[in-house]
Amino acid sequence: MDVLLSDGSRGVVRRLSPTDGPALHVLHESVSDEALRLRFFSVARVAAHHYVDHVLRDPRTLAMVAEVEGRLVALATAEPLGADISEVAFLVADDFHGRGLGTLLLEHLAATACRVGIARFEADVLPENHDMLRVFEDAGFEVVRRTDSGVVLVEMSTSGTITQKQAAAKRERRAEAKSVWSPLMP
Repeated sequence: MDVLLSDGSRGVVRRLSPTDGPALHVLHESVSDEALRLRFFSVARVAAHHYVDHVLRDPRTLAMVAEVEGRLVALATAEPLGADISEVAFLVADDFHGRGLGTLLLEHLAATACRVGIARFEADVLPENHDMLRVFEDAGFEVVRRTDSGVVLVEMSTSGTITQKQAAAKRERRAEAKSVWSPLMP
């Protein structure tokens, strides 16, 4: 699906394809050590590449990717924890942070999950990962946060609420305004 990023540029959010393997490995290799640590709680690139292989092989894992100008720049996954609950995780290329990809992927992943019977998402987030915590809060879903053993546990419903729909519409209006104005700016 074509999407507008928060800066007005265009991208595509779609389901992961088996042919995305090489591009996913490039994404995991190219992110900074800090981005890798915030995602995997470790800077072990070998583990990140094993995770890519796992996601490509496991048909139970819901996975969405974002592309901009043909480049795969983000991955969101929802791995089953039970019959109707999945653990979500995100990785966004360093040069695409702050452009709304995490939020867009969360919205699309939640809608897909809801359609297949996944009612709730959980995520383990390091407390210093303010950007990811903000994605969960700003998306407008019903979110519950608690801290356990130095990790923020985030739980949310995959059902879109009125608040979520309003937040998405507001983000879309801002992105549309930027997409119209950016070609006109010198």
